[in-house]
Amino acid sequence: MKAKSKLLSKDLKAITSKFDAKGENPVNDAKMPILAKFAATLKKLPSQAMIVDFHLDDTFNLTNTKCKFTRTILEFGGPLEGYPNTVTNETEQEKKTKAYILDKLEENFYEAAQGGYSDYITVYYFMTSLILDIILAIVQMDGMLAIFSVAIVFIYIWITTGSCFLAVVGMSEIILSLPVAWFFVRCILQIKYFGFLNFLTIFIVCAIGADDIFVFMVFFFGFFDVFFLVFPRRDLNHFHVFLLAWRLM
Repeated sequence: MKAKSKLLSKDLKAITSKFDAKGENPVNDAKMPILAKFAATLKKLPSQAMIVDFHLDDTFNLTNTKCKFTRTILEFGGPLEGYPNTVTNETEQEKKTKAYILDKLEENFYEAAQGGYSDYITVYYFMTSLILDIILAIVQMDGMLAIFSVAIVFIYIWITTGSCFLAVVGMSEIILSLPVAWFFVRCILQIKYFGFLNFLTIFIVCAIGADDIFVFMVFFFGFFDVFFLVFPRRDLNHFHVFLLAWRLM
């Protein structure tokens, strides 16, 4: 029995070792049900279940040989040309590999993730060394949108108030409020964390700051309208008293 178990384990290992996506002749559609049933049978074996569970979702079994999700790992190999092994100048090799992926492959990965290769399959890709670069690219795009938003708000304030000076001062106040807030949080409150999503506060500050300018304009013109209505002779002796009462309202 022990010998048979070893032989069976050896045979299974010989088969599963070929699950590397390197075959020149992939399994055709006619034989796919047989392969699916074989993989579902492997799932019942404790020594092989983890292989099936890694690649196929938890709904895959003998009674359901179809699954909604699947995953795999793409290995780029090593060492790179000009290096004796993967350990020599490991950091340098990793940087070159990442640069190659960003330059040659990342665009294809993105197109696949957007459904550019199939209307029926959605692709998600993940690589630890690319996380920071991808996030920076997203933040850069959001930054461009922020500049566009600031320009639109500036033009809207200018047109609504009729004052270019007020629009310039208002937008300067809005933009400068961000570094002032960051200084207060980092230096006064000693909070070192600054997440990438914090850059998106520019949109919230633009909305609040622009609204404050409009409220100020309503207050400003409303004051004079009421003042000259109460004092039709424009008696400036009552101006400061009325202004104080108006501010307290």
